[in-house]
Amino acid sequence: MSSTHHFDHDSLLRYCSSNVSGFPISPTHFNLSQFGHGQSNPTYLMEVGLNGPIVKKYVLRKKPPGTLLASAHAVEREFL
Repeated sequence: MSSTHHFDHDSLLRYCSSNVSGFPISPTHFNLSQFGHGQSNPTYLMEVGLNGPIVKKYVLRKKPPGTLLASAHAVEREFL
């Protein structure tokens, strides 16, 4: 993962547990890996499990660091 794209994993887990439907409250397994290329917005695979195997997979996208055009990188509209 690029050093410019790091963020607080504990905060991410707390946010997802409170705001993402079906996200485990206290996952026992958490893995976050960045996709290697081809995305202008940093994109990650988030794997979450309870008591052993991975039970859920999510794709997380965020805006790149730095100054951005107001209409560019609007990841807010990409939620499915």
